[in-house]
Order: sequence, then C-alpha cells, then structure tokens
Amino acid sequence: MRITNLSDQTMINETVPARDGEGALKKAVRAERAPSSEGAGRDAALLKATQASLDKTPAIDAARVAEIKSALNAGEITFDADKLASLMLRYHGGRK
Repeated sequence: MRITNLSDQTMINETVPARDGEGALKKAVRAERAPSSEGAGRDAALLKATQASLDKTPAIDAARVAEIKSALNAGEITFDADKLASLMLRYHGGRK
C-alpha cells in the first residue's frame, strides 16, 4: 500500500470554504503543518552546542584505559577470555 501526500486533497470533515476562499479547518491544518522557524532555530542551537561538547570530549578516556591496564597487570581484575567469547557469541545469536 502506498500513501502519497494528501495536502491538496479535501479532508472529510473540512468545512465549506468561507468567502475569503479558505475554510477555517484548512487554515488550521496548514498552520499546523508549517515549519516553525522559532523551533528550528532552537533545535539548530541545541545541535550546535551538543556537537561542540562532543568535539571537546576525547574518543577514548586514556586515563581510564591506563587505570584498567594497571589493575589487570596487578591482578586486581581477572580476565576470562572464554567467558567473554561465550557472552559475545550469545549476544550475537550463537549458542551457549
């Protein structure tokens, strides 16, 4: 089934056009569908601020990586490669 743009179609519950050539319901629908420049500007500002924040954040937290490596080397954290592999297979649809 294909739905196409029906903006030029008459709506079932649309009022009969007034003397100015356009019904009140049609005016309301058109106003609701019109993009808000105020909302768009606010969204653009939010996206810009978010992008600036992400640009400042390093992709990898080097200090945290060093801390984990140190803990692994000191034996404070154990690493079970078989368990990790099993969990990865289970997550990606394997068995176990």
